[in-house]
Amino acid sequence: MTDTQLRSPGMLNVLKIAAALVGIAMFGVGIRIESNTVRWVGIACVGVAWLLRFARRQDGTGAVDASASPSAGDPGAPQPPDDTK
Repeated sequence: MTDTQLRSPGMLNVLKIAAALVGIAMFGVGIRIESNTVRWVGIACVGVAWLLRFARRQDGTGAVDASASPSAGDPGAPQPPDDTK
């Protein structure tokens, strides 16, 4: 996996989902086999997925694209106050 592939927002989303699914699966297996260690590893994986929720791309723009917001380009949407006065 190259550095540019890891920086793409799509790859970050895949990593988040994979960490969450692995964590949930491990937690379930830990319950099934009554192993506290496996349960805690599953909880840790879900925690990593939650922390990745706040991860930003290296260019600092974040994983959320401004054009994806519902009010982007909508002239009727409320605008932030103009503090240039």
